[in-house]
Amino acid sequence: IYQRWIKPPTASQGLVAELRVKLIPTGDVISIELYKSSGDTVFDKSVTAAVRKASPLPLPPAEENLFDTFRELHLPMRADKKT
Repeated sequence: IYQRWIKPPTASQGLVAELRVKLIPTGDVISIELYKSSGDTVFDKSVTAAVRKASPLPLPPAEENLFDTFRELHLPMRADKKT
């Protein structure tokens, strides 16, 4: 996701947006909810867009039967994360 993120110039250190992302078994993103805003609308929109661009997300191998664990992800997206 961070590889797909275009960091906005307004993204200051310490900003964190928390996203709730729902997936289907192929790893495709079917919904993204901004669970907790960073307080910077541009930053929030940029991290949401990065998740969309990264779809489908990698999942564990199907034979491990872990999809239910990964069906809904809680993703804290941090401005100070290295890309």
